[in-house]
Amino acid sequence: MKNKYQPAAFPEGTRFLPAHRPGDGDFWQCTYIPDIVYAVRDGVELDLQLIVPKEPATPPPLVVYVQGSGWARQDTYTALPLLSHLAGRGFAVAGVRFRDTSLAIFPAHLEDTKTAIRFLRANAGRYGYRAENVGIWGTSSGGHTAALVGLTAGLYTTDDYGQYPDDVQAVVDFYGPTDLLHMDDFPGIIKHNAADSPESLLVGGPLPERKELALAASPIHYVTPTHRIPPFLLVHGNRDAKVHFDQSARLYQALIAAGKEATLYAVQNAGHGDTEVTGPAILDLVADFLGKHLRIEPTAS
Repeated sequence: MKNKYQPAAFPEGTRFLPAHRPGDGDFWQCTYIPDIVYAVRDGVELDLQLIVPKEPATPPPLVVYVQGSGWARQDTYTALPLLSHLAGRGFAVAGVRFRDTSLAIFPAHLEDTKTAIRFLRANAGRYGYRAENVGIWGTSSGGHTAALVGLTAGLYTTDDYGQYPDDVQAVVDFYGPTDLLHMDDFPGIIKHNAADSPESLLVGGPLPERKELALAASPIHYVTPTHRIPPFLLVHGNRDAKVHFDQSARLYQALIAAGKEATLYAVQNAGHGDTEVTGPAILDLVADFLGKHLRIEPTAS
């Protein structure tokens, strides 16, 4: 009997694409693992959203992402499309939720993020990524958190998963505050020294009245020539009216003066959180930077 499942002839006008070959700009399908609880603090479950590439040739490197929220309660689902783009480039990506300022002030958010990093290192085999080298990326208050994590290895620790380190090997800071006591040096739409500003709520009172804690919560405070600091990628819109471009410029200048590796991009005509700051070209910069410093091995052909 003639096989009735013979392939049809290609009709006139059919266009052809070559088959994708592994290693040629792979874009991975991914698995999304929602709402993983990594700690319970102040009676609140702290969770993370994890996206892991499916069936890569080698376990992918890990990037921790901190969503901007003014240190208020985060909606970690908002960033899933952005994180999926990075995961599709071959990274495992974990979006982390920390205690917000309605529950606890600085350094609670930093302690929680470091706990999440140690949890993720402890569970690398379970979820299918490698965590010897970890990158961290954040936007706005999340950028502030990412910078603090990168600059305070071994500080602000807790006992959770204490056998694992909290250091990171690459930091991406998108328009985050870096020097809290100088945020009002340039006019904007937020009065940062006011008692109800996000930064004042972070330290539990008006910045001028909480100078010691505001200094401790400022990433720039931890930049010294003798301090081991991972490479930094800083991205900031030059028309940011909430967190002035000067904040990223200050941190960049401090890192360079201390002999550290840092790159600063000013996104022209972009404001705070504008889509121009997360366009495809900039996301490619992030992926290339993290790939370089987290040492992605070439996939097998």
